[in-house]
Amino acid sequence: GAYSTISAALSAAPKGATVVVRPGLYAERVFLKSEVSILGDKGAVLAWKSDRPYEAALTVDLSLAAAPCRVLIQGLEIRYSSPSIAQNYAVYVPAPSAAADGESHIELRECLISSSSGSGVGVEGGDVTLSSCRIADCKNHGALFVGPTARGAMRDCLVERSKLNGVLVRDGAYPTLERSEERRVG
Repeated sequence: GAYSTISAALSAAPKGATVVVRPGLYAERVFLKSEVSILGDKGAVLAWKSDRPYEAALTVDLSLAAAPCRVLIQGLEIRYSSPSIAQNYAVYVPAPSAAADGESHIELRECLISSSSGSGVGVEGGDVTLSSCRIADCKNHGALFVGPTARGAMRDCLVERSKLNGVLVRDGAYPTLERSEERRVG
């Protein structure tokens, strides 16, 4: 079926389904809570602008999902902006998450991610891999892995023009960084 929003398509999608996002601007917040794949066609943009803090454009929360669970987001451009000074993410994976069980996995592949008022990706728990992603123009960090259950990898990624760190790893997080590059602000 055809849906006018990503959220509507996800609501109708059964566990394990693939949702194809056609080119266009989708101005909404998206929540992933179960096994699904989102495949973005070239020109598919998820953009969320908020007046409040802590409202990521894309939140992947598998805390109630049955393990094992696999989530794939591929080819989607994800943008976030807010006038709030709080920590804001374009993509957010909270802790605790079923993805922290060792059997579940979240992958963002070939995505363009930006946050004009925060960090691009915030991982507070779970096995999260960023593959061939470009994270650009973030007011804070490009990617942030924080907490003892935050793990995964960044492979073949480019992080550029972040005001703070390209990648920040702290508080016991342990992602693997492979063949990724950071380009600093001028």
